[in-house]
Amino acid sequence: MGARHYDLSVKVQSLIQKHESLKSIIAIIGENELSPTDRADFAKASKLIKFFSQRMFVTEVLTGIKGEYLTREQTLKGIEDILAGGEGKTGAPEEAPDAPATLADDKPATTKKEEPDKA
Repeated sequence: MGARHYDLSVKVQSLIQKHESLKSIIAIIGENELSPTDRADFAKASKLIKFFSQRMFVTEVLTGIKGEYLTREQTLKGIEDILAGGEGKTGAPEEAPDAPATLADDKPATTKKEEPDKA
């Protein structure tokens, strides 16, 4: 793991911890009462959480949903994009039926992998 990877992981951990603490505040006073900085950080952390929830190939066995392999570079670029205020595009083909869920794809996956017949 290089310096870039480490720096991003520290920033992401910090942002997700802040997200967790802001959730209780938002439950009481609402998101509109947060400072603009806190609102932006909360939105970035929410995007990161969704980004990390993509259908990955390593989870195919557990979920039965076809996943896609993304390179470390694609993942790091997506994280950098979110931290800079973007949408975290990975470059995966969104129009493909088996593409991983991206931030532009709000629909949950509904296709299940078929089990082979056991005779």
